[in-house]
Amino acid sequence: MKTVRIVSTFAFAAIAAFPSATFAWGSSGHRIVAAIAWKELGATTRKRIIAILKSAPANSEIAKLRPSSGADSVRNEQWFIAVSTWPDLVRDPARLSHTYHRRVWHYADHFWRDDDGPAHEVKGPPPKNAVERLTVLVADLRKPGSTEFPRAVELAWVIHLMGDIHQPLHNASRISKGQLEGDGGGNGMALTNSLDLHTFWDHIPDEVFESDPSNKRTKKESAAFEGTPEYVEMWRATITKTFGPRVVGKSQSVDAFERWSLEGAKIAEDSVYRGAKAKDAAYQARVAAMSNRAMALAGHRLAGLLTSVFSE
Repeated sequence: MKTVRIVSTFAFAAIAAFPSATFAWGSSGHRIVAAIAWKELGATTRKRIIAILKSAPANSEIAKLRPSSGADSVRNEQWFIAVSTWPDLVRDPARLSHTYHRRVWHYADHFWRDDDGPAHEVKGPPPKNAVERLTVLVADLRKPGSTEFPRAVELAWVIHLMGDIHQPLHNASRISKGQLEGDGGGNGMALTNSLDLHTFWDHIPDEVFESDPSNKRTKKESAAFEGTPEYVEMWRATITKTFGPRVVGKSQSVDAFERWSLEGAKIAEDSVYRGAKAKDAAYQARVAAMSNRAMALAGHRLAGLLTSVFSE
């Protein structure tokens, strides 16, 4: 695997704007997860999802994410993919949709420590967390009547949070003698003077993977390619070729949110924190494989979840 730059201009901009933010996978990762899911959804499920998104209140600004031109089928797919990033977009206080921002919904940190021996969990997540919210929001979406929030808003959160709980560092926060309240899922673990572990992981799709395997693009062209529909589709196809739906397993529940979060916490403790070095080729190769599998699981499981909710 060819190693490319670790932090792009976009990544630095995100760090500057949100110094303590916890974005899972960044925009590209969430889009890849959503793209994997969309390809597996049936026509009835897609139709119901789009109908819900069209009902979004104006102040949510969800409608603005739908492309303004192109065939309806393409616009719907790209809208669904774009909506996966909406809960991160509403962090911006300047947006009308900021009223829907909920910082603590993005993670379900299991607090653990290993400075006095083997890794062990000290305490679980706070009462309101990504797993708890997924449970509530999915139950709401299954109801025929009123919900706590507009259905389109709840759907957008579900799509996004399914990506969040598959990012290992959204499920674990290491406690140490110097960080008794935890390190914020790696936000407090510096890899370089300008890069922490969490930010490194958030941008793995863009920063560790080679964005153009054909090597036909210049660095500038490759940077412009990142995040485009073609880029997302390239990575969807690449990831699912290795990690197809079979990676989920036939006996898996469609809403085992707590178990999936615990899986992520275990991966973080055993593999993400261990030997973490931003410019280490062996670590990059290891986390690239883990990240690919995690995004595939998130996408396949999201498809199974939405099918169960909207095909009943």
